[in-house]
Amino acid sequence: LFGKHMNDWTKSGGSGWGSLTSHPWGFGHVECTSGAENYVGWDQCVNGVVTSYTGNDTSNYCTDVESTAIAAAIAAVKPPFALYYGCKATHSDGNEAVPATRHANSAVTITTEARRNPEPNGSQPQWYYDFFPGQWTDAELQTFKGYERSALRTALSADELISALFTALAARGLDKTTVVFIDIDNGFAGGDHGNDAKGTLFEECINSGLRVILPAAMGLSGTRTQRVSAIDMARSEERRVGK
Repeated sequence: LFGKHMNDWTKSGGSGWGSLTSHPWGFGHVECTSGAENYVGWDQCVNGVVTSYTGNDTSNYCTDVESTAIAAAIAAVKPPFALYYGCKATHSDGNEAVPATRHANSAVTITTEARRNPEPNGSQPQWYYDFFPGQWTDAELQTFKGYERSALRTALSADELISALFTALAARGLDKTTVVFIDIDNGFAGGDHGNDAKGTLFEECINSGLRVILPAAMGLSGTRTQRVSAIDMARSEERRVGK
């Protein structure tokens, strides 16, 4: 079990990180991350032992450290196995993520130019107008575009972690028998409807992608466009792996 998961579970009862030596789901290896969502100032707890990291070089950067740990776990695991990884969010709602050094100036595409207008007066419930005070100024738009650019550059390291996971599986031939699920818990408004975060029922926030990578031997592939409920994901994953 790796990454950011089960919010505040490690701090329940005031026991703190040092008590994290097992997990109620029965995972034998438990590694949590905590701290600011900028990827460069964070804590890692491995079976109760806490290490703090600072910096965006490969020996300190959050996804790089986790990638190395996940690859080592796959190299040593005895099948059948289950591995969970929860990536820290690259939220661009004022908590600017810091890209890894190698991606500090990577080219990314942002489409925020036309996304700063709130919904017309009277078209939404009052809570909407209480939550979003009004149209963004040019300065606010430029600030948000900077957050969004940093978030996309930070996400490049998460892409590399996924690639490293598949490389580790293939090194042991486990790619031929392993089912991989890639999903997220919510979408992100990215400036649409005057919203610079999430937390609404607009399509941009409630629609999120799901990808299931199946072994080629299963003979299943393709893209489906129907909606699935995130609430049902755990049971669906259990059924796919035969539980």
